[in-house]
Amino acid sequence: MYAKQSTAKSFLVGPILDADGAAKTDEVVASIKVTKNGSVGAPNGSSTLTHNHTGHYVYAANANDFDTLGEVVFSLNSGTNAMSIVRFQVLPANVYDSLVSGSDYLDVNAAQVEGSDATDTIQSSCDDALVANHLDHLLKTDYDPSSKPGVATALLNEIVENDGGVSRFTQNALEQAPDTTTGIELADDAITAAKFDESTAYPVKSADTGATQIARVGADGDTLEDLSDEIAAMQDDVTTIAGDVENIDGDAMRGTDGAATAAEVVTALLAKTGWTEGGTTTIETLLKSLLALTQGKITKDGDDYTFFDDDGLTELFTLTIAAGSRTPS
Repeated sequence: MYAKQSTAKSFLVGPILDADGAAKTDEVVASIKVTKNGSVGAPNGSSTLTHNHTGHYVYAANANDFDTLGEVVFSLNSGTNAMSIVRFQVLPANVYDSLVSGSDYLDVNAAQVEGSDATDTIQSSCDDALVANHLDHLLKTDYDPSSKPGVATALLNEIVENDGGVSRFTQNALEQAPDTTTGIELADDAITAAKFDESTAYPVKSADTGATQIARVGADGDTLEDLSDEIAAMQDDVTTIAGDVENIDGDAMRGTDGAATAAEVVTALLAKTGWTEGGTTTIETLLKSLLALTQGKITKDGDDYTFFDDDGLTELFTLTIAAGSRTPS
């Protein structure tokens, strides 16, 4: 059993028996002996012994009975009467309260551990251990991959190599990384507008060829840049056409808004063909002028002139023009 140093304690002793083995109920405290670390002595004068039941007594030990650290034994010295001894280990108050009563914590002062000033010696020992094992290179000291500290087969030295004075992982260290030949799958909606920043996005490039190439070259040799330039040129043409269409007077074309008069039409024809009012011309010149005006197709076979529609295939009519006459057919 355990006792707290210099602290009073009551405990049960007995049974105390006489020579015939009968329980003795009238034993006195003076018959008790207190042996401290082998030194036999009397109980403290304030200690008491009170019978409780069938030869068992409650011994109320004074604090002085436990004033010595170590082993304390209580025994009986009473003629032919007998009692089993009661043995205690007396512990310092801090140890007893920490291990037995649970009301305190063990004193583990660092100075007691190292035997001198904890702040200086322990810190120095830790620093020395970090340096000795090259752990200071993780955060505090420069790590030169071209001149690695420690042994070459140490874990950090095996997975790091020199890249122009900068540390980088070796190919072996990364060989279990995702297989880029089959691509990396992204979860649905992994790239959202909130996560994608156009201003910092890295340009899309690919050294792949064929169906897996990101920026593929078309069958005609056009790249994405070529297509972009062509689209820009088409945009210029569309802008020009839009401007031309905007300038067309639809009402005038329908004859509902300031349609040209006959005199204006004749004046325009004369200007287009180069004729002069009251002048003369040949039939061939006339036909050429009409062709220029109609933008159609005319074929000549002898005196026969055949007029075709805009498609150049559908015949509209044929004129047989001889000297001084013209006969439609």
